[in-house]
Amino acid sequence: MSRQLLLVSSGAVTYALDADCVREITAMLPTVRIPGAGPEVRGLINLRGQLLPIVDLAVKLGGGPTEGEMVEVVVLAVEGRNFGLLVEEVREVISVDPDEGRVSKLLKGQGPGGLIREVGHFADAVVLEVDVRELATQSLA
Repeated sequence: MSRQLLLVSSGAVTYALDADCVREITAMLPTVRIPGAGPEVRGLINLRGQLLPIVDLAVKLGGGPTEGEMVEVVVLAVEGRNFGLLVEEVREVISVDPDEGRVSKLLKGQGPGGLIREVGHFADAVVLEVDVRELATQSLA
């Protein structure tokens, strides 16, 4: 059975997110910093009356901060918790058939804190699938 993944980019890296967890995509709003939060947590935004913590995906995975005028927030819902993921670009939704053999298990569970679920390719890009459940657990604890 195929799965739907949302492709996003931060820096020169393409990431895949479980599309079932995506609720919406919005422009970045002003944030309020949370004292004591880790460096990957950019702060809170007020999205139509709901306070959402914003996690910078690139920082969480060991890169530099996501910056620019066109950054976007992917709003995710994971196990009853809503949060936003800051990315530079939202690319597209793809269907992935696990039987196609495009996914490498060599790096499964790798990356900071085991956040990379799988590694594959789409068109000419290497794609790192982020385990959004583990990301929520680590970043929103």
